[in-house]
Amino acid sequence: MAHPLQDRIAELRTRVRRLTALFGASCLIGAALTAALVLCALDYAVRLEDPGLRVLSSLTLLAVIAGTAYRCLYQPSRVCLSDVELARYVQRRFPELGDSLATSVEFLGQREDDPAAGSLALRRAVIHRTTAESETLDFLDVLPQWPARRAALGAAMAAGVAALAFLVAPTGSRTALARLVAPWSHTVWPQVTHLAVR
Repeated sequence: MAHPLQDRIAELRTRVRRLTALFGASCLIGAALTAALVLCALDYAVRLEDPGLRVLSSLTLLAVIAGTAYRCLYQPSRVCLSDVELARYVQRRFPELGDSLATSVEFLGQREDDPAAGSLALRRAVIHRTTAESETLDFLDVLPQWPARRAALGAAMAAGVAALAFLVAPTGSRTALARLVAPWSHTVWPQVTHLAVR
């Protein structure tokens, strides 16, 4: 059975992973939608007919998605924070703990019969004192919420603009999206000007 300090550190790690995943997913959605909106608007304004330029436009969207996924989802998921590192992070937010939290977490990771770990009674005393001192402290307060919230707000705004574009011009939006997703297709913009010979 895990010690209460270890349970709280594990809860902190879970929250870190959730915030990191929310931040990464929001960045990915926001970047993909923004890039798609810009490229579709450019295609609408210029009416790209050259297949090479249309393929280049689609590759740009793929590059934005791949780059954002790598930077905001893959790289953060590869970071492994140990219990001691998380404890040190908490200590920076609550300086009144000194080094006792990281020390206690390190002690909890050692075997009780480890001859190189020092006095068992001293280790237990440090752990007990740190547990009592940190009972009123909320470890989850050390995590900044605003980066994930700001990224989620940006993704929501991009989604709102995309939804508005589909509501205002559904045919044009579908055409632009089809041309962006399948640049090799023969999807053409609806003809606006009709010439007649009289």
